[in-house]
Amino acid sequence: MSPPGLIISLLVSFPISSLPPSLPPSLPPVAFIPLSLDMSKRFPQIILPLVFLSYLITHLSLHSPPPTALEEEHLPGAQFFDIDVISDKSSPFPHMIPTATAFAEAASALGLENKDYIVVYTTQKCFSAARCWWTFRAFGHENVFVLQGGLPAWKAAGGKVEKGAAQVRSSRPPQGLVQQGGNAYLLGKEGFQAKMKPELVYSWQQVLTLVESAKDEKDRIVDARGAPRFNAEVDEPRPGLARGHIPGSVNVPFDKVMVEGDWTRFKPKEEIFEAFRAGGLDLMALPKERKVITTCGSGVTAAALSFAMVLAGREVEAVPVFDASWAGCT
Repeated sequence: MSPPGLIISLLVSFPISSLPPSLPPSLPPVAFIPLSLDMSKRFPQIILPLVFLSYLITHLSLHSPPPTALEEEHLPGAQFFDIDVISDKSSPFPHMIPTATAFAEAASALGLENKDYIVVYTTQKCFSAARCWWTFRAFGHENVFVLQGGLPAWKAAGGKVEKGAAQVRSSRPPQGLVQQGGNAYLLGKEGFQAKMKPELVYSWQQVLTLVESAKDEKDRIVDARGAPRFNAEVDEPRPGLARGHIPGSVNVPFDKVMVEGDWTRFKPKEEIFEAFRAGGLDLMALPKERKVITTCGSGVTAAALSFAMVLAGREVEAVPVFDASWAGCT
């Protein structure tokens, strides 16, 4: 019997017939499992982690509703996770993390429950899978994974794809029906329950305190933007933002932890270490108790650095994301 369902695409079981018949040697034996690296031991026969997941969560675009491409081609049962929709609408900054109540409601509407294993995948031109992963981690969900190679790897391994939008059934009962029946408490008992882990989310106040600290041995800040933006050589893509970077931060562009030319694949552990060393941060020499706060333009590619550091062996609590990032500094 397969473990409780995975992800988000609705309450649709992952059909055995959709699984890849074999895995080419060039592909990793498992989709990235950043937090539970023992999954391959628990399920040694897996071809891809999706074999054991009942649902799939898809994140294909940052700034638009589900694109036509999602309906044209996606993993069986996959749903669209929009980080602009599932966000804090009261914030002046884009796609900031929502409240636990709002996230629980959104995740439940996608059919998710806390028992689910969640796999996030993207296409080659999308770098936001790690942001989705981090959001679930920030709300206490540990069984969330990123599919190494994304949709292209799935297809290359022989996995079937679907067309059209998957049907979603909320994991909570309809609010009107529940409230009319006098059982509104069920809305807090069923579906996805979220509890914020504040240690994974840094505010501008915390970053300012760190920058102004006189301690010699303090936590570090690493910026995922490209070098021209970090070095104030070009304007920021968002109008009105100043050039430059947070004082004391170092620069590790997010694509340096990914396979060249492919934003769906993260590099091996040793190459991740090298990417950080090249940027001025030796992760291997950094004490485990020291935090590395990641930042970027608006908190998306910062999560890719946090994800990479978890792959390299650091605890997720030690690599928090500065949610507002540079957008919140100027």
